Amino acid sequence: MNTPVVFFAFRRVDTTRHVLAALRTQTVRFPLIIAFSDGARHDEDAPHVEAVRALLRAIDWTEVQLVEREYNYGGPANLIQGISQVFESYERAVIVEDDVLPSPHFYEAMCKLLDHYQSASSIFSVGGYPSLLRDSLPNYPYDVILSPRFSVWGWATWSDRWKQVRDRLFNFKNPFSTPDDVPLRAGADLHTMACEAEHELRGFFWAGTALALLSLYHGWLHALTTGYLVNNIGLNTGQHARENVNMRTLTAFLAEHNAIADKVPERFPPVEPRSDVAAAVQCYVDAINHITTRRRGTLWLPRLRRWLNQLRKEYQNRGGA
Repeated sequence: MNTPVVFFAFRRVDTTRHVLAALRTQTVRFPLIIAFSDGARHDEDAPHVEAVRALLRAIDWTEVQLVEREYNYGGPANLIQGISQVFESYERAVIVEDDVLPSPHFYEAMCKLLDHYQSASSIFSVGGYPSLLRDSLPNYPYDVILSPRFSVWGWATWSDRWKQVRDRLFNFKNPFSTPDDVPLRAGADLHTMACEAEHELRGFFWAGTALALLSLYHGWLHALTTGYLVNNIGLNTGQHARENVNMRTLTAFLAEHNAIADKVPERFPPVEPRSDVAAAVQCYVDAINHITTRRRGTLWLPRLRRWLNQLRKEYQNRGGA
């Protein structure tokens, strides 16, 4: 399998060590890890960045290409430029960040999904984080869902898909005419983030917003395993740490619903969206955002605004002023 793992790291030594240990024990050995180590933001970062680079230099269980940034690119630029660089030489890649802990079958599963959906142009990416509540699809017959929501935690894609969005990611603008035009089927939070993205593409939402919005706009789907093959171990550190998040509640929620099911997919759905899948994903995403957003009321505002707009249109169509 000529599919490299692209690894992004900054200053989190402990999470990097755990993720590298998990990558070492994958059921299928990958041929190469291409690691992008971001530079220090200030002097306090320097020893942590160097410790992370020492871990990457010490890898002796697979070939390593280490790119050490001379200065701090920041999360979005480091990932976007790094993935773009990789796809100048490779047709597909598996992307892992320094806080995404993969199960042993993760790489094998990603390669199977890449093989299966390679010719399906409507599938933008594959991944191991399905964003589903436990038992939310009790009668679903497949090991994979086709989700309207892009998943940034443990994913893979092809160069031809990435190159369709690369330039737009560097200078991202909401592809929809207005935030009110953003569909709700991938989570109501994208409406709020679309407003924010017009002014500032924040690191935490670089993919959650940009790639999710571009996918919705183009009608792309994402093939994700129905069981969780990754777990995030850095939610209370780095750019994910936010004062408004109740970490105890969030941790309990994830423990209840995101238990790892280390299974390689065997049953693949046809390439067509299903309303029950979209509804299940939307339910999970909205539940997460009730926990992780300070402005809890904004989650129902898109639905209320859309309902009012529909009422106004119906009134006008009936001859109202």
